[in-house]
Amino acid sequence: LEDYAKKFPKSVVIGRSNAANPKGAQVLQREVVSATKIPPGSRLVFISMPRDRCVAPQLAEMRHDELLRLGKFGGWIVKRLAPRPVYFLLPGSVAKGPATALNSATCAWPLYVELCTDMVLLESERWQKSSWARMDALMAVWAKTPMYVLPEKYSPAVALPDASPVPKTAEEDDAKASAASEPLSFAHEEPLTIGRPAEGLSNPSPLLLGLAERAAEAEAPGSGKVQKPTLAVKRL
Repeated sequence: LEDYAKKFPKSVVIGRSNAANPKGAQVLQREVVSATKIPPGSRLVFISMPRDRCVAPQLAEMRHDELLRLGKFGGWIVKRLAPRPVYFLLPGSVAKGPATALNSATCAWPLYVELCTDMVLLESERWQKSSWARMDALMAVWAKTPMYVLPEKYSPAVALPDASPVPKTAEEDDAKASAASEPLSFAHEEPLTIGRPAEGLSNPSPLLLGLAERAAEAEAPGSGKVQKPTLAVKRL
């Protein structure tokens, strides 16, 4: 993603200024790796992005401006967490194949979120309007995965010249433990109010409703559901 931002700064798709650069998308596709090849102890960051299906968008269908934003963030986080390896989980790259395979991946969404060490919300008006993106955030609460907001006008934080990495302990060899000791942001938590996943849908997907029900397990029993839950996030 960092190379995409550096080597493909322009979309070059005539009439579609926000379409991903075709050559850049091909380069990114070659970088997709199987989960079995991710080294133990790696930070695995879930990128929640606006979409109309769970397993989407494909790399070639991603927006150019969002890829540039992720590229800036990717370059920063790799340096921030070095020497610990960092990988991104993009919703559209989780699975491929016929509808049955994609539906199976959708059913496994709680597992994917729980395996990740962090979740980054790709902030935009489109994100707020996306049922599946809002479901990601509620699932992160269920999985107790730290959440961060990547602003539309993101600018990487500048590291101090004498900054030194946090010393690792044996316990922190586990990536989940490192997410607590090495947060992606030291900003104070701020509230993020979102709609329920099925809000505004006349005929929501049964898979979406099932995942929303699973995410609701994180809410206090007997407290009743608020129409628009407020979540704690940190801004990058």
